Amino acid sequence: MSSSSLLPIAIDVHAPLPIAVQVSEQIKLLIATEYLKPGDTLPTVIQLAEYLKINHNTIALVYSELIETGYLVAKRGRGTFVAESELLQKSISRNSLYQVLEQAFLIATQMELSASEFGLTAYAVAVSSNERKQLVPLKIVFVESLESEANLYFNSIQSEISHPLSLLHLENLQTGQPIALKELFASDLLITNAQYVWDLTQLILYLERWMSNP
Repeated sequence: MSSSSLLPIAIDVHAPLPIAVQVSEQIKLLIATEYLKPGDTLPTVIQLAEYLKINHNTIALVYSELIETGYLVAKRGRGTFVAESELLQKSISRNSLYQVLEQAFLIATQMELSASEFGLTAYAVAVSSNERKQLVPLKIVFVESLESEANLYFNSIQSEISHPLSLLHLENLQTGQPIALKELFASDLLITNAQYVWDLTQLILYLERWMSNP
């Protein structure tokens, strides 16, 4: 796509997620569904900010975070492009998950639920399905990467739920830090970004096999 092409991104000012998170997650979705492919050029910060009618600093923050996490790459004097990385291949491999969520949302719209209501309902189902089985408050853990803007997501989630939320870094889990692993296995509910689901799942499966065969 050309740099002048505008991305099919929608902003919901009434949504519980910050605008930066909305834009970031939608760009990741466009990459996962291969609307954006490796090497494609993204609009400039100013172009996308003007199109979405938001502050250009917000787009600059989003691009910076996506560059840091490996989704995008900046080339001096040329622009911002979709990166060619293993991370993108993992993201694309999860396309079936997005298809399931899309079907669920279509059902939700037939019930006249908004996008925000659908997201909150999905979260409520995840929490309540565990909480009904618990006699004590749920221990919720948010897993994020040391190299990304962890606070951007952690703070937004923490502000929306009236429940203690712990933060763990994926790198600490992968290097086997005892305190981090103890927190992981003591948790009732794990929250993470889509890009880390595969890594976290593989880590947990490995640890479970290791513990069953010491």
